[in-house]
Amino acid sequence: MKTIAIIEDELKRQITDTLVPLQTFQGVDVDGLGALVRLATEAAEELSGRDDLPRSLLNEIYVTVQILRAEAKYHHGPELERAANDLENVFALILGGEVPGERKPGVARTV
Repeated sequence: MKTIAIIEDELKRQITDTLVPLQTFQGVDVDGLGALVRLATEAAEELSGRDDLPRSLLNEIYVTVQILRAEAKYHHGPELERAANDLENVFALILGGEVPGERKPGVARTV
C-alpha cells in the first residue's frame, strides 16, 4: 500500500503532466485526467477515517478543479468538466471522511 506522501507526489507529477499541455493548447489528455481522478481516489481511501488531513494534498485537488473548470471554457468536449466534477466529488468525500463507492444511492445514511 502507498503512503499518502507517495500518492501526493504522484498526484503532483500527474497534475503537471496533464495540465501543462492543456494550458499550452497542446490538447486534452483524457487518460491523464482519468489518472488524476484515480490518484485522488487512492488518497481518499488512504485518508478514510483520519482526522488529520494534509492541506497540501487538498490544495492540489482544489486548485486542479479550478484550473480544469477555467480551461473547459476554451476546450470543446465534456472531458474537462467531467474530470473537474469527479475531482470535486472526491475532494468533498475526503473532507467528510468517506471514500468513493462507499455511499449507495437511495440508501439512507446512518450516523
